Amino acid sequence: MNIQSTDLLRGLSAYKNQAVQPKRSEAENKKNVNMQPDEVILSNRSAEMNSTMKQIRDTIDLRQELVEQIKTSLRDGSYYVGAEEIADKIIEASKVEL
Repeated sequence: MNIQSTDLLRGLSAYKNQAVQPKRSEAENKKNVNMQPDEVILSNRSAEMNSTMKQIRDTIDLRQELVEQIKTSLRDGSYYVGAEEIADKIIEASKVEL
C-alpha cells in the first residue's frame, strides 16, 4: 500500500479545519458553578401519567396481598366459598358474554 503525500495532506486538512477549544481558566469554572441549576417542568399529561402509574402500582400491591391471603387460606384449609357465591358469579359472567 502506497500513501502519497497528497493523500496524507487531504486527510490532515479535514482535522485542520476543526476548531480547538481553549482550556477554561479556574475563574471560568467557578463562574459556571454559580450558575442557576437546571430545572425540569413536567406537563399536566406527564403528571396524570405519574398519578395513574402510582395507582396501578398500589392496585398491584393490594392484589398481591389478596393472593397471599387466599394462598394461606388454601394451605391451612380455611378457604371457603359458598355455593350461592359461585352460582352468582357464573350467572354474572354469562350475562356479560351475551
